[in-house]
Amino acid sequence: MPMKMQMSNQMRMEQRMKLAPRMIQSMEVLQLPLLALQEKIEAELNSNPVLERTEDADRPLPPM
Repeated sequence: MPMKMQMSNQMRMEQRMKLAPRMIQSMEVLQLPLLALQEKIEAELNSNPVLERTEDADRPLPPM
């Protein structure tokens, strides 16, 4: 009995994007709820002596 050989041509295209850690962090920050974002900003201000709060930082943001 002759063996039946099957050939299948399969073309697969794959595109991957590698994100830098800084980009991943930026995306995470952008997805935070407002309260969590405010807490993160406060934590950064407290932990980094180079950062400082400006006078208008306590003013509420205009509605979107």
